[in-house]
Amino acid sequence: MNDRASFYDIENICLHYYNKLGRTFHLCTPENHPIVFRSTEEFKRGMNIIGIIAKGYPKVKILTFELMSNHLHIVIAGEPEDILEFFDCLKKQLSRCLYQDGSRPDLNGFTPFLHEITSLENLRNAIAYANRNGSVIDRHVCPYTYPWGSNRYFFNPEATSRYEQTKRKATVRELRAMTISRKYDSFTDAYLVDDYVCPLSFCIIPEAEMLFRDARHYFTKISKHIESYDEIAKMIGEQIYYTDDDLFSIVCSLASKKYDCKVPSQLQKNEKMELAIILHREYNAGVKQIQRMLKIDAAILTALFGSNTK
Repeated sequence: MNDRASFYDIENICLHYYNKLGRTFHLCTPENHPIVFRSTEEFKRGMNIIGIIAKGYPKVKILTFELMSNHLHIVIAGEPEDILEFFDCLKKQLSRCLYQDGSRPDLNGFTPFLHEITSLENLRNAIAYANRNGSVIDRHVCPYTYPWGSNRYFFNPEATSRYEQTKRKATVRELRAMTISRKYDSFTDAYLVDDYVCPLSFCIIPEAEMLFRDARHYFTKISKHIESYDEIAKMIGEQIYYTDDDLFSIVCSLASKKYDCKVPSQLQKNEKMELAIILHREYNAGVKQIQRMLKIDAAILTALFGSNTK
């Protein structure tokens, strides 16, 4: 976007792209479901299946998605009936094709929950929530390196350039192997990178990027707007687990707002206990995490909250 444009003008451009999308939803499946993707190879098959199925449903548009070991997140535009039809087809293909040992994944409770997004800001938050989800669970990755979703391609010219330089069309034989079907033989516009269908070939990532004022705005969303993730998690019924860095940011904010103290370690004992209760009840923090944040004796915290020691 034009660097000289005013904040108001840029927001209007973002709003224009938001309105063009029509209805948007955050689709998710239950996080307490048994493990679905058990290995790297199964994650790759999952990426192939969602990429190929998405191409068969042009009425729905995926802005971003993340495959987690036992659930998924998709931020998607379209009408509910079309989205649910797409998901039903996706679930059937996962059941048929995901495992190569003759067994089938247990997908009985792998049901979609559609949460309609009603504003540009909510859509930005949903995209950021999905795109950082993998890095919240796995401390060895960040939102630009988690491999099983479209997160790594947002505002990342190097990843996009690599796609353009190394992509290759899926062959008919590969499409049949991925889907155990001839139904998708014509979907040769599915492009592979690292031997699985790349999200850039089926997600509307450039349009999703236009919902943010610029790359810095997006980065702020995925790295600093921690409280908005808690709101989304409560809405979709997930338990969000914060990294120590995220939680410390929350602790500092709460200490400043509630007690006018900018250094949490300098809080009074009763203030620390009040804050510990808030962190446990509202932010799902465990005993060891609270202890690291507030320097409270572990025995006291265990007596309060039990043995949740994360």
